[in-house]
Amino acid sequence: MQDPRPVIAHTRRSAPAHSRAAVRADAARFTFPLHIRFDPRGVVCLMKKLVLLALVVCAVASEAGAVQVSAVVYARDGARFALEGRLSEAASAFEQAVALDPSNGNAFYALGNVYAEMGRWADAVNAYYQALSLNKEDVEALNNLGVALRMRGQNVQAAAAFQRAIKIYPKWAEPYYHLGETRRALGEEDEAREAFERALKLRPDYAARPPQPFAKAAPAPPARGGGGVLQAMKAVGVGDNLPEKVAAAPEPPTRPAPTSSSNDARPAASPDNAESPYDLGVREARAGRNREAVAAFREAVALDRNNAAAYRALGDAYAALENWGESVNAYEQAARLAPGDAETYQRLGRAYARLRETTPAAPTETATSAARPKPVEPAPGGASEDPDPTAVYRVGPGDVLDVRLPSASGARRSATYEVTPSGLLDYPALKEPLAVAGLTPEEVGARLGSALSLRAAGAGVAVGVSEYRSHAIIVGGMVKEVGTKILQREGVPLYVIVAYAQPLPGAGQAVVVSRATGRETAVDLTDAEAMKTLVRQGDVVTLRALPKQFVYVAGAVREPGQRDFHAGLTLTQALLAAGGVTTRGGAVVNVTRQAADGTLSTARYVLAEIKSGQTPDPVLRAGDRVEVLR
Repeated sequence: MQDPRPVIAHTRRSAPAHSRAAVRADAARFTFPLHIRFDPRGVVCLMKKLVLLALVVCAVASEAGAVQVSAVVYARDGARFALEGRLSEAASAFEQAVALDPSNGNAFYALGNVYAEMGRWADAVNAYYQALSLNKEDVEALNNLGVALRMRGQNVQAAAAFQRAIKIYPKWAEPYYHLGETRRALGEEDEAREAFERALKLRPDYAARPPQPFAKAAPAPPARGGGGVLQAMKAVGVGDNLPEKVAAAPEPPTRPAPTSSSNDARPAASPDNAESPYDLGVREARAGRNREAVAAFREAVALDRNNAAAYRALGDAYAALENWGESVNAYEQAARLAPGDAETYQRLGRAYARLRETTPAAPTETATSAARPKPVEPAPGGASEDPDPTAVYRVGPGDVLDVRLPSASGARRSATYEVTPSGLLDYPALKEPLAVAGLTPEEVGARLGSALSLRAAGAGVAVGVSEYRSHAIIVGGMVKEVGTKILQREGVPLYVIVAYAQPLPGAGQAVVVSRATGRETAVDLTDAEAMKTLVRQGDVVTLRALPKQFVYVAGAVREPGQRDFHAGLTLTQALLAAGGVTTRGGAVVNVTRQAADGTLSTARYVLAEIKSGQTPDPVLRAGDRVEVLR
């Protein structure tokens, strides 16, 4: 029989010359001969080769998968050992994890932390550099790298690491604080003071409880007696204010809990069926075992530092244990990873409030900050004067109250009621509505209990605010979040409002218009002391660019006249900006300041005493008049 291959080749080359029907006929005519010319033994050999090739591919893939699983297992073991304080075993586990998976930046970061806890600073530096080579935006690795470099005496490199972390995420206080310590070690006192003030503006509690990232190995930070660090600012509480004895447990994270098991015992951690640390933490938190939940969530964030839900859940668990400092730290990381989550900011504010209540008093205010003028706070709009408006909430029209009364069985019955526009609580069991506007929830509970004494033995009535609606303020200007904001305390520090509204680049001043007094107060956003000004119900806050401000220097100076003012400007700095003094010996300087009522007051300083350290260098305020006496 004629070999069909030349005919096929000829047919393909000449196909355009044929009709489509002819081409189909040629194809049909030569299909059968092509099939019968195959050697069945060749087909069998080919199939065997394909099967062997598939087995080899599967084996290679299985081996790669096994390596990946092993790396995950080592990393998980390392996290567990580290949390248990078994540092040598943790280091070995993380070393195995990075050897098997060199692309695991979390494992390198965790390994650096373990080395730092062990005091192996050189190894810690190398591990952090490895983590940063995989993710240049890793602010946590940059911060801890700076700490490790500083512990090795490499202060210049440490300062550079802290500055990079601040540039990537400027809302985190810890790098500012460590930068201040580093600047002080380098003898750069002005830069150190500025860094400390930025840190305390973000985290007021640092004045009494400075951060210690490596508690076991790092020594306590040096004392800051004369370093110009401002005392801690008051924090604000923005959570619900139900009494602790009847408050609900912290709300579990939004991620659904696993439903495959109802057993409360921790499952075995085998690679195939291990419950994830996050899911385990959710289950433990819902069962009320908050210490176990903390351990699980800490393991979850150690394995995945980009898990905002795990950080938030960790904050919830710490809050349930009343460990407010750690709770704030966890919520801050959750807010960094999920900046659009308003609920996280609310919980962060609540943790700040509790942290303020439990933080010891800050060191005595330095002479420098004591000499600084105190901001004028708007007068409260309510009828009563609260000693601490940041810790009190008084009910107003529109608020929704959660009223809980004891039942015969001992359980509490809960119901919600909205306060009427006229400030009344229309409780069904009362003959007439109860006036509650201006009362705290505790006072509402006491008054309601008294009114129900003949019916329900009012003792034990608990009232909390379910929805806050009455205390509204307006925020506008150069902020991302423009509009009406609801306060959950009688007074909220301005710095909290500004942080929540997210100022735009270029914003340098906040103008607060008080509803109660009609007074307008302008506050420099970099002035940590003035940012404690309280914002109250009905106030209007507007952020704008910082206008030009000046101080005026005259007398025995080389270049008298007005000089640009910035927050933190000191007397000696202003004199240097004016070319220095022209008198010899102990020059005397008068600083005249205008009060809110327009009156002037003058303070006298001897320049030689300031330079010798006998007298603090006073901080000036915009508009001050400085005169060097001849």
